[in-house]
Amino acid sequence: MNTVTRTTTASKTCRQGGFTLVEMMVALVTAIMLIGGVYLVYLMALRSWAEGSSNVALERTAGVLMDKIVRGVNGRFGLREADIGLITVSADGHSVTFLADKNDPPTAWNSDDTTSRFYQLGTKVWYDPNASVAGDEIALNRFGDVGSLDFSLSGHVLTARLSLTAPAPRITERLLSVRMETNIFLRKRK
Repeated sequence: MNTVTRTTTASKTCRQGGFTLVEMMVALVTAIMLIGGVYLVYLMALRSWAEGSSNVALERTAGVLMDKIVRGVNGRFGLREADIGLITVSADGHSVTFLADKNDPPTAWNSDDTTSRFYQLGTKVWYDPNASVAGDEIALNRFGDVGSLDFSLSGHVLTARLSLTAPAPRITERLLSVRMETNIFLRKRK
């Protein structure tokens, strides 16, 4: 005869699936550290992008200012069209005065010639299209503060130096700075 014996294990307890409190705490701390690391990388990338974007805008502003000084505010009658003998740099070097003729090349004897000027006042670069008329001055920079605008004349070369500063975006506390220098080869008097 075959007898089937069944044994029950009432003394053994079945463990149900789940995590202990210690395992949960370790998983939570690991997740917080991972999320914190990702957040720090995100903040560093955001800071770098914002600072780079502001620096590009500052460099672009400096380039536009130099272009207006060299070529003129509207693309004509800037310093590159000035005659060597008809240009004056101030004693402190922060201002340059030159003769501009809207109809002919500049000459000292034409009555329609106007004396124009580029200069620094405060944190702005100013253009005065006619030095004999008050109130027609134009501030050329909208972004960035001018640290210095200097001119120096040596022979037939006028050197213009410009430095701009601007505060970095709010997420950084640095001050951004750009310096530019250009040489303008002046025409000889006819």
